[in-house]
Amino acid sequence: MENGVSLDFFALIVIKRRLSAVSIAGRLLLSISVLSAVLRDRIKMAKVIVTFNLMPEGPEVDLAKVSDEVKKKVASFAGEDFNEDSDLKIDVVDVAFGLKALNVKAILDESKGSTDALESGFKEIEGIKSVEVTDVRRIIG
Repeated sequence: MENGVSLDFFALIVIKRRLSAVSIAGRLLLSISVLSAVLRDRIKMAKVIVTFNLMPEGPEVDLAKVSDEVKKKVASFAGEDFNEDSDLKIDVVDVAFGLKALNVKAILDESKGSTDALESGFKEIEGIKSVEVTDVRRIIG
């Protein structure tokens, strides 16, 4: 890039000049398709922070063991750029009468789409009765 102008912009100008005999509509369509092809590679998907509430089957469930399994499931779902220290937070919250639940907050790529696969993975963990997505927010920045 030189002086803030990319080579892709110059390529677009050259293509437009060579096709000056083409109709205005044809040139417009060509411009749109070239620009979308150039921008497609430069636009990154955002990240989202997803909050899950995991309810155990009872108060006797070892939540430390469940937390370790949750970490593995999230890491496998998130992929290679996942950082457990900064992208995952697991809290134990009191529910009632000695029953505790896990509140899991994970930062994930928006390109992953639905969290259904991750929810299913959580449900497979021994001792988990239910999984609920309580919040999904897009991270700006």
